Amino acid sequence: MEGLILQLSKFLKSPFTVILITAILAYWPVAFFVYTFKWDMLDVVFPFRYFAGECLPNGILPLWNPYQLTGSPVYADLQYPLWSPEVWFVGLTTGYNIYILHILFIFYIFLAGYGMYRLVHHFTGHRLSAVVTGISYMLSGFFVGHGQALFAIIGASFLPWIVDFMNAQPEDFPVPDQTGIIENSDMNLTYDPLWRNMGILTKRISYDGFSSFILDPYNYLYDSLPRLKDSLLMNPFVYLSGNVQKASNLAKTDIVFHRNDIYLPDSIFYALPPVLKKNLSEASVEITSFSPVKFRIRYHSDTASIITVMQMNHPGWLVKIDNYETPHFTSNFLYISAVAPPGSHEVLFEYHNKVVVICFVISCTSLFVVIMLIMYLHFKNYSVFKDGAFHI
Repeated sequence: MEGLILQLSKFLKSPFTVILITAILAYWPVAFFVYTFKWDMLDVVFPFRYFAGECLPNGILPLWNPYQLTGSPVYADLQYPLWSPEVWFVGLTTGYNIYILHILFIFYIFLAGYGMYRLVHHFTGHRLSAVVTGISYMLSGFFVGHGQALFAIIGASFLPWIVDFMNAQPEDFPVPDQTGIIENSDMNLTYDPLWRNMGILTKRISYDGFSSFILDPYNYLYDSLPRLKDSLLMNPFVYLSGNVQKASNLAKTDIVFHRNDIYLPDSIFYALPPVLKKNLSEASVEITSFSPVKFRIRYHSDTASIITVMQMNHPGWLVKIDNYETPHFTSNFLYISAVAPPGSHEVLFEYHNKVVVICFVISCTSLFVVIMLIMYLHFKNYSVFKDGAFHI
């Protein structure tokens, strides 16, 4: 018995439940079918919906009403809800009757109250105030006074939802922490029953994962140079280094790897400034902003060094230092690196692919044109006027 009371108490503490029960009790004559509607609700709203509900199950798009005004383009009537998802759902399932109209009325009243609750809670974070405001809104004179105008009630019901949606901020992408990438393995991030590609779900920069790609540079580093890979993964997402080495040195068998090693093709190695710092005890790196395609970084170093981002250097990456584009290159066979001049500077790593964007626009435009052409040919060849109504 105590468990049942506890469950009932939790149930009643839910804002959703409180607002729903209040809507039902406040409008109990409508909710329990004691009294029916009057005026426009019965002789305008109900007939229009009934007509649409009769046409749709019979495969007829009810654009024309032959039964009113000796025929009229009813789709242009602002009170005729042909394009509403409600009409399509009800029309293709239960159809319209006076009981369904009562249920819909209560549904829209509840939708208004719960939407206002969400909106107020979004701005204040205070649940009780939000619940009281939501109940006050759905029981206000506007809803009571417009009991015969369902179109007005529907508009007022969706209004707080629209405002809440417009003010909602999408979940952003957190700045990666500067711990070693090795810490973000699937094994460390596993959350039962999920166990693979956890870096995506937790928004942590990870070195492992599963995809359809066969990435030759990735496979070479991880399969052919596992000891170098293990040392590199001790680094954070962004780091500075002056320990530059020639890739040809990897032919040595007794080589000892360090986390700040930067192996470059010999041609790039000899093109770099002759002096790059090996001890960066005075260097600092801060990621100031982050998105999947843009990383903004501020650093300070007392000598020139190499700044590296632990991302694959794929065509499309752009590197700017203090808003000026600077050459970048591939380090350690995989990652993006650039020469970082001494002092305090801001570095931008940004990914662009104009060809893919243009192709996407062309694809969407082509799809839209094809759909419009199909609809035009369909209506041109198969639409007939029969018995005062359009049959499609």
